[in-house]
Amino acid sequence: MTNVINLECHKLHDFVDGELRDDDAERFREHLASCEACAAEMPRLLELISACDESALASSAAEGAPPPIDSPARRGAMRPRSRRAGYAAAIISVAAGAALVLVWGRDPATQVSAFANMPAHRTIEVRLSYADAATHRPYEVSRGQIVREDVPFAQMEQLKRAGNWHGLAVASLLYGDRSGAARYLESAGRSGPVNTDRAALEILDGSEAALERALALLDAVLTTNPDNTAARWNRALGLARLDLPLAAAREFDRVAAAGEPGWSAEAALRANDLRAGVAPRRSAWEATDAAGTHWIAGDGPIVPPTDAPRGWLRHLYYDAVRAADSRARVEALLPLARQLDALYGGDALTRYARGVAAADFRVRAPLAAAFRDVALGRSTLDDKATEALAARMRTAGAMDLWMGIRSYTRTIGRHLGDYRTLADATGDPWFAVLAEHQEARSEIDAGNHLAGERLLFHAADSAARHGLDYQRSLIELDISKLYLLLRRLPEAEQHAREVLSEAQAAREWRIEQLAIYQLAETRRFRYSSAVARAYLTEALERERDPVPCDANRYVHQSLANLAMMELDIATARREVAAAPRCGEPLNVLAALTWADLYRFDGTQAEARAIRQQLAALRAASRDVGQLALADHVEGRLVIEFDRTAGQALLRRAIAAVAGRTDDASTKARAYSFSILALDAGRAGEYDAVLALLAEELGGSPPDRCVVGVANEDERAIVVVRGPDGATTGAYTHARSSPHIAASSLIPAALVRRLDGCAEVAVLARPPLTGAARLLPGPIAWSYRLRGSAGPHPVRPGHRLVVSDADPPAYLGLPRLFPHTGVSDAVVMRGSAATPARVVSAMRDASVIEFHTHGFVNRGLSDASFLALTPEPDGRYALTAADVQASELRGAPLVILAACQAAAGAPFLDENVGLPLAFMRAGAAAVLASPTAVNDADADAFFGAVRARIAKGASPAVAVRDERMLRVAAKSSDWFLDVVVYQ
Repeated sequence: MTNVINLECHKLHDFVDGELRDDDAERFREHLASCEACAAEMPRLLELISACDESALASSAAEGAPPPIDSPARRGAMRPRSRRAGYAAAIISVAAGAALVLVWGRDPATQVSAFANMPAHRTIEVRLSYADAATHRPYEVSRGQIVREDVPFAQMEQLKRAGNWHGLAVASLLYGDRSGAARYLESAGRSGPVNTDRAALEILDGSEAALERALALLDAVLTTNPDNTAARWNRALGLARLDLPLAAAREFDRVAAAGEPGWSAEAALRANDLRAGVAPRRSAWEATDAAGTHWIAGDGPIVPPTDAPRGWLRHLYYDAVRAADSRARVEALLPLARQLDALYGGDALTRYARGVAAADFRVRAPLAAAFRDVALGRSTLDDKATEALAARMRTAGAMDLWMGIRSYTRTIGRHLGDYRTLADATGDPWFAVLAEHQEARSEIDAGNHLAGERLLFHAADSAARHGLDYQRSLIELDISKLYLLLRRLPEAEQHAREVLSEAQAAREWRIEQLAIYQLAETRRFRYSSAVARAYLTEALERERDPVPCDANRYVHQSLANLAMMELDIATARREVAAAPRCGEPLNVLAALTWADLYRFDGTQAEARAIRQQLAALRAASRDVGQLALADHVEGRLVIEFDRTAGQALLRRAIAAVAGRTDDASTKARAYSFSILALDAGRAGEYDAVLALLAEELGGSPPDRCVVGVANEDERAIVVVRGPDGATTGAYTHARSSPHIAASSLIPAALVRRLDGCAEVAVLARPPLTGAARLLPGPIAWSYRLRGSAGPHPVRPGHRLVVSDADPPAYLGLPRLFPHTGVSDAVVMRGSAATPARVVSAMRDASVIEFHTHGFVNRGLSDASFLALTPEPDGRYALTAADVQASELRGAPLVILAACQAAAGAPFLDENVGLPLAFMRAGAAAVLASPTAVNDADADAFFGAVRARIAKGASPAVAVRDERMLRVAAKSSDWFLDVVVYQ
């Protein structure tokens, strides 16, 4: 039958160019399904446009032209598009559903599979789980060509008409239409095969966020079906793209072992290639380390291996000179010293060897031998033995040995002044940088985090200036660790990534390993479980065989912790059991995991074993915070079967740490209040829940119009006291995920109990404190941070504005818009906006506004901070500690128009920093946002709220009214996240 060309056919070119409106395009898709003329014209048109497009791309590349209009760099910036610019969109539009041409008159019963005539080679690396497309085909692509496979349009239309969304998604993916594939997969359900192919699509995307989503999907598939080789294959590809080659090789090994035709052989080749890619770096480092061990031991020729990592080589050289027990042995190291001096410049290493060679070895040799035993791990020194040996070295004048033993026993910080003097005397920048590094560590250990940060950056600059890349990498790792402590997690990850990249280039295998452990830790703190598991797997694969006990323990305990975070009880139990003790009592992290596991499926025998281990832990520690944590863990365990005894242990933990602010004490107190509140909620003691939440804040709850919330793992308690003073609540303990949106936490029935409340006070435990949208928009509500019965009155008057600060350039912060509307204010900006000057100016203000950059810092006491202009000593941050130590005599309204000033974090032990600090210093109310503040809109929104308060509205009502006005106007919605603290 001949299909007559009609007027619709004239729309073919517009359809291919993507220029039809959505409704017209849909009608044209229906036309394509039955039009032979369009079906015949389509391939010719696509080939013509493809050839023109490739020619244009080649011409642009040759002439250095900007990217095509439809490239990722410029997509969406201009319209309408030319036909050539719309080529990529045309392909997508065609494959997405309807240049899915069904030849007129063909009997559907005779249709063959859309995948029956696939090319002999596949053009994508991923594996697809859809049965008709799962057969192995060798991977092969041509350079410079668009990667897609021609899937028959007619068969794709059959899949669509049959509602076979999974098959249609795979066909679209093979054709090159990834956006269409994604849409169809959304309609295909959530089965293992569908999720495996969804992960495949994410891997093809290749962005970091997409790879994280892919790993999460694949981990879930493999938890249900560990033998799913398609999921294993795709997980291997995802790991490889995250630069985790050995973890990826391990996954390919499992595919290879499955014996599948084609796939297993290719998997074996890929695994070998991945290992071969890292082998030169690993071999170079291990050969250098092995040679250095012989040099330190005093045997073997002193010939550095080819491609030795120069940082580790220099470290080994110093130890070899220190350990040398004769002049001849030192002089044998001189060629190596000259080689290193040639690499680094100067003659510091040669001078060092010559100086030691001139020593009296009748005195030095025994001390060198003692150092050698420590360096080689043949002996360990307690504090008393360390000090005795160091004293002998000082008496003998062997101060290089004194410096070396201080380094190995990690006691430089106790003798920092002496160490720095000796380091400067050597004239060797290696030791000068090491002294700077240790000074920064000492500040951090003392809790002076910002001073430590400044010193770390200074030490890193010194190392870079002298070409000491090895030292700089170690300093950068400590910067990452500091940022992890301060909960500046993106920055912590950024520094660890940079270290990993630089270590790979320098063949510093051990630093690579340290960076990978650090990346695992940052991802664990970011609750990115799938990627954290991937890093931990890679780290374990990189360890020497046999794996050191402490590394094995750390990895399995971390994996158990990740599993508990996801409420994956079976995996958590398996990982805790796999973690070796290494001859030590159960540590608090492991004991806490065991106690949580008991709540799900534990036995009394396990409870007795945990309590015995906790007794051993108490016997081995004198630290008040650690002892309180042990009490907390035992109370957490015991309360499940002996409520009275459990409550007593938790109360003992709280009492023991009263007034203490160290990390362990803070956790012991917070965790104990969390368990007590949840226990009261489980018992239906709703008034007690409110009393406990207020007690943790240091007060008592309001008599009416109050909400109390707490959640942890699978449990949550919500309590509401309405306008009549009656209290009710809802307790849940069966959540399958610990993650919950604040906006859906409070049941609608309980929200209705608040009808008639002019304002609502919220008592919320971390991590819910500071969460936006906890209650619906029409309700005026605020977080209570004092636990008191009512808020302080707000009396706007003397206004202080801090804006246009100049934080340090190394923070990389963009400039903000200049703040306006300050005719009635005292303004501190630019060089005047230093922390000390701002604190002084805040004292008598009745309104304080910050239009600055904000950071989240959930380390210990100073939680979040504002980036201001540096003081002469470099201090730039206005911290919670600074604020809390001040006196706000004007009982001010504080507006923190800074990003993340109220940001919460998924931790149970930390409250919001700056808002709480301002309240404790005397503020009447604080306005802040846990998310980004729109720089362009901030002035208008906060100015309008301030004006409402000046006219007599309470802060909660003012924010509610201004928010609802803007909602009605359908403007941007960032202001929906602004919260009030009173």
